Amino acid sequence: ATDVPATPDVPATPDVPATPDVPAAADAGSAPTFTQVYAIISANCAPCHVGGNSGGLGMSTQSAAHTNLLAGRVSPGNPSMSRLFCKISGADCGSQMPLGRPPLSPMQIGTIEAWIMAGAPNN
Repeated sequence: ATDVPATPDVPATPDVPATPDVPAAADAGSAPTFTQVYAIISANCAPCHVGGNSGGLGMSTQSAAHTNLLAGRVSPGNPSMSRLFCKISGADCGSQMPLGRPPLSPMQIGTIEAWIMAGAPNN
């Protein structure tokens, strides 16, 4: 029998996630909550939308953010028809948000996309 050397590309444990940018909620098989989405919003969109009302979109509280997002900026179940997703993903719909700041990470965009796909619940 021949000894086959271990390859360094194989993870040490089989339960290491293949994609580190997948949100924890997606790993567990459930959709992200709006609480998780609002944490992204408040951390990245605060200068214009949490402390102000830029573009007519005030998100100073979690409740106000959900109400205002569903009033024409999010199409529950359909990220590709949602203005929010278009603006954060850099699709061809004007300036990418957050304006004047680094874009959201793929994980943050994925969290928001998964929340929209799940029907954009207020949870």
